[in-house]
Amino acid sequence: MKKFYFLTGLLLASLLGSQLYAQAPTDTVSMGPGYGNQVYYRLSDGKETSVVANNWDLAFEISGFTAAIRVNTRRGAALYSVPNTDNSGWSTMDTAGFNSWKQIYDTDTSWRVGAFNRTADFSDPFDLGWGMYDLVTHFVTGDSLYVIKTVQGNYKKLRLDRLASGVYSFTYANLDGTDEVSDNVDKGEFTDKNFGYYSLDAQQSLDREPVSSEWDLVFTGYMGFLNNPVFPYYGVTGVLTNTMNGTQSVELTTNDVANSTDAGLTYNNNISTIGYDWKRFAGGWSLSDSTVYFIKSSDGGFYKLVFVDFGGSTDGNFIFNKEMMRAASISPAQTNINALSVYPNPASERANVLVDLKSSDFVRLSLVDMSGKMIQQQAYELITGSHRLDLDLGQAAPGMYLVVVTTSQGRSINKLSIY
Repeated sequence: MKKFYFLTGLLLASLLGSQLYAQAPTDTVSMGPGYGNQVYYRLSDGKETSVVANNWDLAFEISGFTAAIRVNTRRGAALYSVPNTDNSGWSTMDTAGFNSWKQIYDTDTSWRVGAFNRTADFSDPFDLGWGMYDLVTHFVTGDSLYVIKTVQGNYKKLRLDRLASGVYSFTYANLDGTDEVSDNVDKGEFTDKNFGYYSLDAQQSLDREPVSSEWDLVFTGYMGFLNNPVFPYYGVTGVLTNTMNGTQSVELTTNDVANSTDAGLTYNNNISTIGYDWKRFAGGWSLSDSTVYFIKSSDGGFYKLVFVDFGGSTDGNFIFNKEMMRAASISPAQTNINALSVYPNPASERANVLVDLKSSDFVRLSLVDMSGKMIQQQAYELITGSHRLDLDLGQAAPGMYLVVVTTSQGRSINKLSIY
């Protein structure tokens, strides 16, 4: 079925000028051969952060109150809950026949429900699956035992001991009890991140992802829910949305998009709204000819994505057209900037950017086209007061652009016409 994806919050008729319907620039994000990397992507300027996909086993939620713990199942890790016992049976737990136990998976609809949370009694708001929340101490005390296969294929028994004062504590050992390790993941080491990671084989925590405000989409492998009684989850490769930073979407049919406005629509918090099923494999990869995604980024910008090619496991390339339908809307009052102006405007080879700072700061000056593609970027360390920054326009073709000045407290944007 042909599908369109649309983001509420704007009136298309009033915001999409005819010049924005021109052929959008093509962007490529590569996970590499065999999908060896995960790639975090920012819509506003196309910034990518690529990290190795198979160097972690567990991911611990840093922000929020759900204490989600996810498992790198797509890269071979597997989690099993030990039946008929709690963590008091650590030294005597019987793992015979654990391969017949039901494997548990992360949900593919929300970052806040990991595999360790799937056994929770959702009628009890204090049951987090792997432990119970104490309303008095605000600690989570672990009450479950697990067997886990690591991404390197080693089997361990595992218990989550507690989450107290921002620190996850846990213990793991070989199935026979040897090589026991007690370790922790401290939320304070992952400030502004969605998750802190841990490798059981390397016995260390890992700082893998950019801060939450720096990415909107992640190109990654994950376990997709198929609603099949034999194979309920299947390894897929696609795109997940950073709903934890506010990026959201809603799905409509082709006819809905053609005949409706944004009135009455609500955002979709499903992280796999884009997902994987915009492509099909039948001897080769084919893409839907009318699947379109409208995405609202965390900074208030709106973008249209259309996938035009997919390289599969050969090179892991996702090739798509991206159009900026509306730029981020942040006023100078919300930043460290008293005033921002650009002259001359229109300009040809060079332009002057006047910035008046409320306080000393690190400043990033960017020239971005109307699709969101970064043309150039410069960084400065500036003191309080007014500054004139030189902007080289030599790499930009004639057209409308955005001059973006980013400080530690937000960003301000001016339009610039280049002839």
